[in-house]
Formats: sequence, C-alpha cells, structure tokens
Amino acid sequence: MVVTEKAEAEKILQIKKVKSKYLSGVVNVHGTTTKDVMDMVLVTQYFDIVKEIRASSKSSVVFIPHGPADVRDVTPQICDGLLQGNVTH
Repeated sequence: MVVTEKAEAEKILQIKKVKSKYLSGVVNVHGTTTKDVMDMVLVTQYFDIVKEIRASSKSSVVFIPHGPADVRDVTPQICDGLLQGNVTH
C-alpha cells in the first residue's frame, strides 16, 4: 500500500511539473521574440541538467562552468549539437 501511495504521489508531481512547463510556454509576454523564448527554454533545460547531474551523480564533486557567460555560451553549443544530430539522421 505504501508503494502504491508513493507511486501515486510521484505521478501527481510529474503531472504538475508537465502542466507548469506547458503553461510557461503558453503565457504570452508582450515584446518577447522567438529567440527570447528559446533562450529561456535552453536556460531552463540547462538548470534541469545541472540538477539531474547532482541528484544522480555518484561523485561528490562535479565541475561545471556556471555563470551568466557560461550559460550564454552553452546556447550555441546545444543548437550546434541539435543541428549535427539532425544531419546524421
């Protein structure tokens, strides 16, 4: 019974997380561009990745460049990776 309740709680948390991300994409902010939205998505994903590395890493220390310039620099790297992935498929 405890396992079922825990699974149900995890399901609810996942649904809320998905709804939150969906709603954040639906909200219209006057003056934003497509690039602004994509930059925000990439920054959000960057922080999600950092959080996942910390949560699942067996190491006690992980070095990741982390500052405004580093986050900005990761944007073209992600885009390049996506474009290269599309070319190989």
